[in-house]
Amino acid sequence: GSYVTIPVLLLCCLPYMITIHNLRKNYVQKHRLFAQFESFDMDLVECANESDRNFVYAAITQLYGSKEAFTSYVKGPLREELLRPIAYSVGPERYALFTVSPIASMFLEFTIALWKGGAPPDVILLYAMSVMVPGIFFHRTAIRLVILLSDQFSEPWCSSICVDLLQTFLIFSVFLLYFLSGSALCLGAFFTNQWLLLLGLSILFAVAHFAVIWLHRKSNSRRLTSSA
Repeated sequence: GSYVTIPVLLLCCLPYMITIHNLRKNYVQKHRLFAQFESFDMDLVECANESDRNFVYAAITQLYGSKEAFTSYVKGPLREELLRPIAYSVGPERYALFTVSPIASMFLEFTIALWKGGAPPDVILLYAMSVMVPGIFFHRTAIRLVILLSDQFSEPWCSSICVDLLQTFLIFSVFLLYFLSGSALCLGAFFTNQWLLLLGLSILFAVAHFAVIWLHRKSNSRRLTSSA
């Protein structure tokens, strides 16, 4: 049985790996866009012919006073106006809810199974409060953690494709470790019937959730204002 289970588990992990790898590539493009604004130089702008260049320079001088003033505008207010929505966006919340729908459906299925099987109400409540609700919550945190790590480590460490894939695998491993350890703690609280442990886990998951959000916003804010 284990010889079949391991390949099946690896196959189930493949979509996560592909998603994380593509997410890293998207963040590479975002970082390059930031870098292009930071290094903008009017003297390096190319035109099809010299008359177009003279026309553009004349229009810029008339509107902004000088090329230097326009360059400062592009690197400052324009850069912040255009990149701020990109910097702080991690996707619509409905997409985040969609990503947790499979795990939520699984937990709900177990809860209904307990109810249909005639489990006592206190057991159903304990399962819902120790496994289902925290499980959905920390799965959402795990996804945010993946987004944060994919953003921070989007650039490949070297030109080797193997190393690039290893980088993606390491990010996935952090996600998997967080998710599995959280699941084990929740199940431990359920099977030992310890409400105090459940309270501690709830606080821990809440702190982890908001810490990841704060770290991501702090990172984006630093990147946005790095050359402002």
